[in-house]
Amino acid sequence: MKNLILTLIIPFCILFTSVSCKKSNALKYGGFSCKVNGQLWEPYVDDFKLQPTECTITQEGKSIFIRATNTKKRERIVLLVSGTNKIITVGKFALNSKSGLVGYFYNVALQKEFTTGSGYVGEIDILKIDKGTKKISGKFYFNCYKTENNETLSITDGEFNIKYLEY
Repeated sequence: MKNLILTLIIPFCILFTSVSCKKSNALKYGGFSCKVNGQLWEPYVDDFKLQPTECTITQEGKSIFIRATNTKKRERIVLLVSGTNKIITVGKFALNSKSGLVGYFYNVALQKEFTTGSGYVGEIDILKIDKGTKKISGKFYFNCYKTENNETLSITDGEFNIKYLEY
């Protein structure tokens, strides 16, 4: 009887402990991740003076600025929610360059700067602002373009769960 129980319980325990919950890409990649034109993009810095991600909440909560940097690729992604004249809380905000609601991608090496604009789809969904731990989390996506030649870029599957500073 003891052997029968052991042969049933041990495989069940192994199966139970090997099953895991799906983690978000943001948690796998330092609190921020997205896809740029379908390719995984993650923050990375090789300079101890820089941070891979930065977030500030300013103007008494009326402005949120998020920046992620990849020094290896010499690229940066910026999300800005500002100009709403009210305290920004959990919710969805269109990234359409109106009143400081902006999605931005910059490649230093190629000197290519892409921004959102009217007619281009984009949204940041702030899921949580935890004042105790000073962390903000959410999801985002946006299409942006280079004004000189209307070249477009698609940022999708964006997630963040990062610490913020208040100024």
